[in-house]
Amino acid sequence: MNGFWILLVGSLLGCGPEATDPDLGADEEDSGGLADTTVVTENPYSPYSGTCPTFTEGENSNFVSADLERTFELRLPENLDDAPLVFGWHWLGGNANQVLAWLELEDMVDSGAIVVAPESTGLSSEWDIMSGQSSIDATLMDDVLFCLWEQYQFDTRRVYTTGMSAGGLMSTYLIAYRSEVLAAAAPFSGGVYANYYVTPDVPIPVMLIWGGPSDTYGSFSFDVANQDLSAGLQQDGHFVVECDHDGGHTLPWGAGDMAWQFFQAHSQGQDEAPWADGLPADLPTYCKIP
Repeated sequence: MNGFWILLVGSLLGCGPEATDPDLGADEEDSGGLADTTVVTENPYSPYSGTCPTFTEGENSNFVSADLERTFELRLPENLDDAPLVFGWHWLGGNANQVLAWLELEDMVDSGAIVVAPESTGLSSEWDIMSGQSSIDATLMDDVLFCLWEQYQFDTRRVYTTGMSAGGLMSTYLIAYRSEVLAAAAPFSGGVYANYYVTPDVPIPVMLIWGGPSDTYGSFSFDVANQDLSAGLQQDGHFVVECDHDGGHTLPWGAGDMAWQFFQAHSQGQDEAPWADGLPADLPTYCKIP
């Protein structure tokens, strides 16, 4: 089964959106109440094996992680005090600047978030999602989290992941293997193969966005992959929102706004799911709680 999945993921091609809405309501308020307001005074992440460099806005290159020199784009909001942090993962053949633009991550920065958009190594298809806990890309996230917190002390209760296609699969991987550091996830055209679902260690709210039966690449159905992921998460007791836009393997209009609204509502330590009693009226009508 693993061999099949490696071959399958190696063939996946992410494509850009047909249309996106660049307007992200910067004044929207977080609708989720926090049960734990403890101020973090020590770095809570796995220690970095080297000496943390000083990260700067824009391209950060030659950052050594898992013995590889890695590159990522960093965007910083005007106010860095307790800012949330969003990781955005690009599609097969894409790059960090494309995912920043097409998933409207720059608008999330304008709304107060720190954004990290890694570049893939290309060593394992696009992202390393077949190595369990030891994934080189999950290790990159671990190392960036540690070093970035040393510099900026972002809000550790509000760390999120999103991405499209191969980037959606990477976010799905992180749901399974890094749920303890994430507050929520919103993969676009991600999902898992039916027999590859892994139970997350801790509860994590997930918004799944995909394009219906025509959301495919080759013989792989992202429609089936998302339905299987949703079923597994629901069975394990996680809060799930399904947004099937029925537009195929593309990003829906207002993609970034949907993800950001979901992120704003969800933080670690909440007593209950803030959307459990119903979705916000301004979400697309195709979104539902299954």
